[in-house]
Amino acid sequence: MVGVPQKNISRSQPEKNGSGKKRYQEANPEKIREYHRRYREMNHEKLSEKQRIRYREVNWEKNREYRARYREANREFMIRYPEKRSKTFAETLQEQLRKVQRHQRETQQKLKALGSKRLSGVLTDCLKSPTRYPVHSAEMRSPVLMYLESFCHSLCAEEYMSFDQMREGTDRVEP
Repeated sequence: MVGVPQKNISRSQPEKNGSGKKRYQEANPEKIREYHRRYREMNHEKLSEKQRIRYREVNWEKNREYRARYREANREFMIRYPEKRSKTFAETLQEQLRKVQRHQRETQQKLKALGSKRLSGVLTDCLKSPTRYPVHSAEMRSPVLMYLESFCHSLCAEEYMSFDQMREGTDRVEP
């Protein structure tokens, strides 16, 4: 037939022997690798669960035999273990108790060596008792005291107290 386009038979009908798939895989190995990598990332949990199930199914008999051999080999130990464990626990508890008692004895000895727990000291009321520090004479004044004194003298004498009056504790400025 002339004028009627022919369909490409190789594309419309799948090949029965799978050679088209093989050709695609050979032509595009990077795309195939990338597809498998993305699939593993997206379905990691599902794949790992399948792998665990498959492992259990394949190795079930081997694991059962291993557990039976282990129980048989350690039968005596499993019988003696609770007894040994309780004895070890009791010994450990006794050792800890001895350490605590020894520490308490040492603390008591140290407290006896220190003597009385009573705190003693001399208390003085600074407002009522005279000052222990001598009043500085004019020659022995520090630069800070001299500055403060000059500042106080520069203020109006009627409104403010002088530095000496403030230091002596008088209330009012005497004209």
